[in-house]
Amino acid sequence: MAEGGGLLNRYTSLRLYREFESPRLRHLIVSNIVVHVGAPFYWPEDFNINAITKKNVRIAAWLKLPFRYRTGDLFHLDIDESAGIDIWIYNRFPIPEGESYEKTHQRLHEAGYKRGVDYPRDHSEAIIILKNPQVTSLRQENLTSDDGFSPPAVQLPYFRVLQILNEFTCAYATTTNELFGGAALKPLSNAEFFDSLWAEVTLLCPHDYNIQEPEILEMVQWVPERDFRVISTRHGEVSDLPKEKLEIKPVLKKIRDHAFHELAFKAKVEMVSHEPITALVLICAAMEGAHAAFLHQAIKRMPGEYQESLVNQLLREQGISTLVQITPKIFLPVDKQPNVKTLKECVSALQARNDIMHAKSSKGTYAMRKHTNSDLNNHYSALLTMYNFFVSIID
Repeated sequence: MAEGGGLLNRYTSLRLYREFESPRLRHLIVSNIVVHVGAPFYWPEDFNINAITKKNVRIAAWLKLPFRYRTGDLFHLDIDESAGIDIWIYNRFPIPEGESYEKTHQRLHEAGYKRGVDYPRDHSEAIIILKNPQVTSLRQENLTSDDGFSPPAVQLPYFRVLQILNEFTCAYATTTNELFGGAALKPLSNAEFFDSLWAEVTLLCPHDYNIQEPEILEMVQWVPERDFRVISTRHGEVSDLPKEKLEIKPVLKKIRDHAFHELAFKAKVEMVSHEPITALVLICAAMEGAHAAFLHQAIKRMPGEYQESLVNQLLREQGISTLVQITPKIFLPVDKQPNVKTLKECVSALQARNDIMHAKSSKGTYAMRKHTNSDLNNHYSALLTMYNFFVSIID
């Protein structure tokens, strides 16, 4: 935003008025690393703009995502209350729970949507708001200047925002067990994040002001002079999920406590992306992590002193193939143990993982080559079954 109001006027053809007199211009300060710059908004309506301080400034990243969260028209989650971080998911094209793909396609067609030309209307938009950004400069005379509005200089922590978004995606997929939403869900790479970053939004409001649905709905109606145009395809259902499947917040803590949730999510992403070898390695790592958490939990509950170092030593020195067969028998009642077939399939899958990781060869041929795609799919399913088993019994 080095050009300040000049850049604003260039891309919106709007003239800004002193103290935001124009009702249509009174809500958001929107800037983007490319072109998307909009008119200032502030909340509430009687907020004294002349008394603004750095504590009144918030920054938001507005992203147009390459998939859809099936969370209804507008979904809100306070990601981190202590840090003042919120995420809003907006689905501009509503798809009610249970609606068939044929009906959705018909409504998209009736709305004039042209696949491969328009930005996918049925994909989600995410608005991640940081309440306490780093404001490097704030000159009140620039907020009310006749020469055009110049927003506060605020640094958007891009990679922190990317981390928040990917954590939410992982938590959503883990909670709902859904991997598709018009396209396969996945954690965004750095390049994909910046491709999806549509606007940077500076919000002006009292420090303790609680932004609600009406403000977000007002914000998302802002339309730039230039449109997004991308080519896309659709995978999976896109209708809204039942509300009982959207209890995401409790899962967020588990994801932060245990890295294996993220590994399992990435394994699923690789599997739907037709990368079974990568998926097999990742789901094996996730299963081993879940098993380790199960073992620590089980030993903690035993009488006597809990010695974490001894458990870690056991995990390092004893092979996972043996441990997954023995530890459930030691620590779980018979009716809670995995069946023999599940264990045998898991051990076979672990052997396939070893063929990959240790580059084993037989008569000069890489041992991994003997595994067909069907074999890899079966091995992946076996490890995923064991992963889900251990996760289900971890507090």
